[in-house]
Amino acid sequence: MVFEQIYQTKWLESKPWYAFLLGVFYSILGMVIALFLFPEEPSFAAITFTTMALIPSLNKLFALEANEIASEEKLTLKRLWKDHYDVFLIYLFIFLGVMVVFSFFSLALPSKFIQYAFKHQVGVYYGLTGNAANAGFTFSSIFFHNLKIVIVCLILSLLYGAGSVFLIVWNASAWGVIFATIARDSVGQESPIIFFILLMISVAPHMILEAMAYFAAVISGGVISKATVREHFGSFRFKELMLDGFYIFILALLIVFAAAFVEVYVFPFISFIS
Repeated sequence: MVFEQIYQTKWLESKPWYAFLLGVFYSILGMVIALFLFPEEPSFAAITFTTMALIPSLNKLFALEANEIASEEKLTLKRLWKDHYDVFLIYLFIFLGVMVVFSFFSLALPSKFIQYAFKHQVGVYYGLTGNAANAGFTFSSIFFHNLKIVIVCLILSLLYGAGSVFLIVWNASAWGVIFATIARDSVGQESPIIFFILLMISVAPHMILEAMAYFAAVISGGVISKATVREHFGSFRFKELMLDGFYIFILALLIVFAAAFVEVYVFPFISFIS
């Protein structure tokens, strides 16, 4: 990406909130390119082009993280947090940037256009509402559903590195369209924005927890993949990176558990849209 040459990865790491602007810019760019090149099927194409734009920066970020981890002498919980909290924030702000763009267009554009341009995301919503009366929204069902996504994030990250951000972008777009669709369906076409904001506030606790679990799995896989590619098997640096990745994945599992608990026992009225 030419745009990616304008800023340095180290600068992005020191100012994670700028990743929100990247999420906004690249998702708008992805939509425009998808509508221009694939007007018959823009939904997944927009996600793909957004992901492609983000990959160079995230690959450099993983490489930078791996170098920092491997250069340190001892792995501690404090160091684990210090090494990765900025990457968590970068992923979170990218996620929020993408979600805000898809939410905005889903609220601002005519519903017929949304059903055409974002038909897969809209399809997720109506598929979920069709199951809303289902008794399957229990702690175990939600936990294992999110656990499955976490494992997929880990596998994609191991295989494709930063390419695993595709699943993050997809979830952000789906949630953005779903929340906007709920707002429009609930209060009509006149003034859904206030309802949308209230919905986002109520959903935020468990949504952010779930997203953080996905980020942790992606970071874990990225660190482990860097260890297998860049370091000699059994070396000190290899062991440090592998242990670091393992601890991050354990963190992902703990966050999945917490997210399911919050969704079922703290905010049970929003379980049908997770």
